[in-house]
Amino acid sequence: SKKQTHTYSLELFDSLINIGPCGYAIVGEGDSDEIRLLQRHLPPHFQTTPLDLVTTSGTGKCGTVSILQQTIKPELITTQALPGSIDMWTVYSSTNEQGEKREHSYILISQETSTLIFQTGIDITELEQGGFLTNEQTIFCGNIGEQLIVQITRLHVILLRDSTQLQTISFENTPIRFATSLDRYLAILTTHGAIHVYLLVQNNNEPVKLIEYYKLNDKKYTCINLYVDQSGLFTTAINTNIYSHSTIVNSPKQETIQASTACLPSSSLDAAEFPGDDDEDEWLYGGKTIENPLAPPAAPPVESMDTSNISSEAKPLPTLNNNNINSNSTDPIPITRWLVAISKDGTLAIHELMTDGTMAATIRFEIAKFNSGLKTLVDTHDTAPLMTHYLGKIETSCSAYVYELLIIGLGPKKDRVSKGNLRAFPMNIDGPIKTFAEFNNNNCRNGYLYFNQKDDLRISVMPSKRILDTPWPLHKIPFKQTVHFLCYHVESKLYAATISTNEPTNTLVQPSGEDRESITYQKELNFLLPLREQFFVQLYSAIKWEPIPNAKITMNEWEHVTCMKTIALRFQGNLMKTYIAIGTANCFNEDVVSRGRVILFDIIEVVPEVNQPLTKHKLKTVHDREEKGPVTAVDSILGYLVAAVGQKVYIWQYQNNSLKGIAFVDIQIYCHRMVTMKNYILIGDVHKSIALLRYQENMRVLSYVSRDSRQLDIFATDFFIDQSHVQFVATDSDRNMYIYAHAPTQKETQGGQWLLRKSDFHIGYPITSTIRMLVNVNNLTTKQNFENKQALLM
Repeated sequence: SKKQTHTYSLELFDSLINIGPCGYAIVGEGDSDEIRLLQRHLPPHFQTTPLDLVTTSGTGKCGTVSILQQTIKPELITTQALPGSIDMWTVYSSTNEQGEKREHSYILISQETSTLIFQTGIDITELEQGGFLTNEQTIFCGNIGEQLIVQITRLHVILLRDSTQLQTISFENTPIRFATSLDRYLAILTTHGAIHVYLLVQNNNEPVKLIEYYKLNDKKYTCINLYVDQSGLFTTAINTNIYSHSTIVNSPKQETIQASTACLPSSSLDAAEFPGDDDEDEWLYGGKTIENPLAPPAAPPVESMDTSNISSEAKPLPTLNNNNINSNSTDPIPITRWLVAISKDGTLAIHELMTDGTMAATIRFEIAKFNSGLKTLVDTHDTAPLMTHYLGKIETSCSAYVYELLIIGLGPKKDRVSKGNLRAFPMNIDGPIKTFAEFNNNNCRNGYLYFNQKDDLRISVMPSKRILDTPWPLHKIPFKQTVHFLCYHVESKLYAATISTNEPTNTLVQPSGEDRESITYQKELNFLLPLREQFFVQLYSAIKWEPIPNAKITMNEWEHVTCMKTIALRFQGNLMKTYIAIGTANCFNEDVVSRGRVILFDIIEVVPEVNQPLTKHKLKTVHDREEKGPVTAVDSILGYLVAAVGQKVYIWQYQNNSLKGIAFVDIQIYCHRMVTMKNYILIGDVHKSIALLRYQENMRVLSYVSRDSRQLDIFATDFFIDQSHVQFVATDSDRNMYIYAHAPTQKETQGGQWLLRKSDFHIGYPITSTIRMLVNVNNLTTKQNFENKQALLM
């Protein structure tokens, strides 16, 4: 027999988004032309600096830089000022093309006494002639049926096909307050509190038109809405396996609901019912259900309606069988439509809308005093609640997906659903939003329109490079190299990254007197050479993260970058300037004394090259000096450079492109974390926990203030500021977090010599980096308790 050859191909089906393991994290500005345009005309209390949380992720070929944002920053296509705009809608006029989302044909913008109509296409132009009503304020506009448009003003209902008017309904005696449409239904709420439900029908040889299908004027209604259920779980049928407290009673007026309680006998809760603890837990928490002998039988299934008098566009509903909803049968899922209304007295009523225009809607659920639900607590197992009228059980499920949702207010949030997760992202970069509408066009795919408080119309799309199926919007930049450190230069708006690559080497460094020499070994071709890390520093743009040409500095062989930070140093008197400080260490072997360098970089502007705008910035080395030990931590204090060199902490003054020593103090084993605030220095030792230092500028003295009496393997440390109180946070290798305080009046601190441990937590994650930020109180309702407070990101 001949051997059969099979060919297999692998296709990407899904991916798990991960930003770990996170290394060094900083905060930078998300600068772009769109952001500057959006915030140009904002009031001062809404102007905030858009920040990005930037962290290193992974090593080697998996090395990336992850940019996290808590808010949505839209990609702006165009903007136009339209003063006096109140509301806005977008509508379709064409049928849905196979496999593609329909494009919006018209944009309606409502003003106080008129309505602007814009026709979309290659360009957006104002429609001067057509069947739309332009001399009245529009309160609603939407699609009804497949491709018809309905426009609602205060006094008229206009039905259109494209821009041709088909029908007009007058409401001059009862002005319209609110309206909404769904499929072939149109619900209208008048100023008198009456509800009118219209149905779109098309009989034989007659044009399509709206007929009044249902009317409610028994109460003064204040709010209405339409809902379509495609999951089959929004039902009023009672399952016999579910314990129910109520029975159904139909009154002749309309299916009014009355409640009656059926309590179980005490013997049913006897301990003998539960042979084991597992069965008791299942009964209590959802695994077990018991049948109530006093419960009514299940409601009969809703039969399919006669659809002989309905338009051919309307599809008949499949038979609803509630007993098989949770089964594995392949029966079609029923589609039901509902009218939800709230009256002035607080009654919530849910009506089922039938597909047969000859059958009136049926009330299925009603609850009185719905607006007092949060104020009243009633035990329905013991007493019958007076405010509750019950008819059946309303079942809901999270499987009813919402694909596009915008909550508009002072802090609008953009909610998106993907993989079954509902994500909420605030979009407050443009201040408060007045109105919003989705918009799909050839020039704006899956975009949206909105008006800000300045009456500026924004045409925007969601950020294309952001991954939105995460708790925060994420932008991953693959480096395919190990990124160790990041820092942001505020003046030039550039990022500096310390990166390393693995290179095979056949050299070995040996001591030679006071100097050292490199010995090269010749090996066979199939010999696996050891890998050596080669470090370099590269500048990147903040917008697209493109490398700046000719802005790369390579370290020496066997030289590792141990720290990098943006610092502010004095120059020319008391003037401050921002530099990038780097500390290095030579990693040879145990026979060679390790030394390091302190390198200061300045980012300067030069004349850019032709057609290369990124070349206007260069990386200039202003100071490079070798120290007697490895430089493991750097920072700035009062305009001076402070660094940990070996087992000492030095303070230098930068003058005339050189460093002048001012003060130093001996420390513990290995200081790898250093944070400064005013004239205080908080250091973290790799084995000896944390210590607090103080620099007295008038006497040029650097001394200990307090330290931790315990030994901890510190990962990260920072100040924790709560208004006028300052405490210290430290994390260790055991995934714990500790909060310390300097309390010299406490006896256990021996006059302030030891730090007082206030609390400790087991986080469960190794925290390698911390970021201290001022709390933004602009979006808080209560600001007095949050002013001058700082948040700590880990």
